[in-house]
Parts: sequence; structure tokens; C-alpha cells
Amino acid sequence: MVANGLRFGGLRFWFPEKVWLDFPSAFACTVCANQYLNKAHIEVEKLMVDRLHHEPDLSIHSAEFICWLHGEFYHRLPPELQSSRDRGGKSYKIELGVLRTFEVDVGTHQPPHHEALPQFMRRFQQAYQKKDILATEQLVALAAAHHRLAWIHPFGDGNGRVTRLHSHAWLVRVKLDSFGLWTLSRGLAREREAYYKFLRLADQSRWNDLDGRGNLSDKALGDFCSFILKIILDQIEFMSGLFQFDVLAKRMDRYLQVERVDLRPKDRESLTLDNTPA
Repeated sequence: MVANGLRFGGLRFWFPEKVWLDFPSAFACTVCANQYLNKAHIEVEKLMVDRLHHEPDLSIHSAEFICWLHGEFYHRLPPELQSSRDRGGKSYKIELGVLRTFEVDVGTHQPPHHEALPQFMRRFQQAYQKKDILATEQLVALAAAHHRLAWIHPFGDGNGRVTRLHSHAWLVRVKLDSFGLWTLSRGLAREREAYYKFLRLADQSRWNDLDGRGNLSDKALGDFCSFILKIILDQIEFMSGLFQFDVLAKRMDRYLQVERVDLRPKDRESLTLDNTPA
């Protein structure tokens, strides 16, 4: 009954399209919905990377690019996942790739009024596409932009996905793309609770006159940036550890001894790294 599958980051995603055709009510299942969301995210990420390679002058901080990410993501979802609910509980259809035209609440945070969104998005682009951001400061700027874009909350739904895709685009732009070996999104998924906690804290107004010069807390934003940098470092160290030769040899040997029981002992021995000629 399974129509399609996709392996990513060590996980196997299944997409029960036949089940959906036979039993529409099954789409209410959160796991099923998440599988479609994950599949769309992976596809848009690949499309985005290809576009960035072919358009080196494209501004990843522009409203046009960010709206494009949103539209491409939701375009890949079935109609049942292209709707959400407003703060009054009323269902509405998500406008693909279009800035929101209504007000929303995100926990205790109330994002900017929808009529001010074009101005906020222009300011976002001006702040983060500056050419004077040093190479050593790019990751800090990426982390700050991650929160600021989430704080602006430009869309009715899908802001988290778009924000994480934007951060990945930045990694590609500064040539820190890992080619799938590690991703910021995967690291954030592993630290989901902490991620949302630091996001909420960075939404707070500044505590006193020593806490920055803007409306929001400078210290809380610094803590969020430190958290993002830690996630990136943890992902790099984790994947680096997997590719250490001695560890990789043990993992391959374990696979051959335990998983590939169908191999003859002589064939299995010939495939181990210890017997590979230098």
C-alpha cells in the first residue's frame, strides 16, 4: 500500500498516497502529515540549492526570494495541508508565497501588523545583505536573521519551515553547505524544546537601558545566536566523528558481520576494511 519512500538523514519517510486515496480521514494523522511536510522540505531545499548555484547574484534576503520559498513549499503539499486556522479558530486557505493579510498571535508574541510587513521585509533585506559583514561574523548574522525573520512572521503559516530554509540558503551562500552530511534543520529538530525556548526569549522586549538600543532584548538575541552556533558545531562534530577512519571501519565491519548474514564468510572477510590493501 505504500506508494513512495525517501531516506534522509538516516530516517526512512513513507508517503501512503494509496491510503490517502482510500481513506481521506487518515490525513488527520499527525505522522502522515509530517511525512508530507518533510518530503516537501527536502524537495524545496534541493531546488533552492540548485537555484542559488545558477543565480549567484540572487538576494536570499529579499521578500521575493523568501516568498518563493514559501510558495514552492506549499505548492508541494496536498490541498488538505494548504489550510490553517486564524486566532479566532476559523479555517482559512493559505495563500502560497504571499505575505499575510491578517493579524496573528504566536504564543505571547504578536508579530507586526500585516500592513507593515513590506516595510519590515525591506528593512530585513537592508540589514542582512550588507557586504561589510565579515566572514568571521557570517554565522552570527545568520543566527540573528533566523530569529528576526521568525519574529516578523511574514506568512500566516509555514514561517518556521521558511526560516530554516532561509538559514540553509545562507550557509550555501557563504560556502558552508555540507552537501547533506549535516543540516541546521536536523540539529534543531534534535533540540526542539530548547530551540523554541530561545526563540521565545529573544521575542522579549529589552530588560533595561543596558540591554541594547532597540525594542527587543539584545542579551536574549545573543543567547539565541550562541544556541544556533552550538547546534551547528554539534552537527559538524557528530558527522566528523562518524567519518573517523577507525570508527568507520568498525561500523562497516559490524554491518558485514550482523546485517549481511547472507554473505559467505570468505566474501564477508574480503570486504572488511582491515583486509583492504593500502
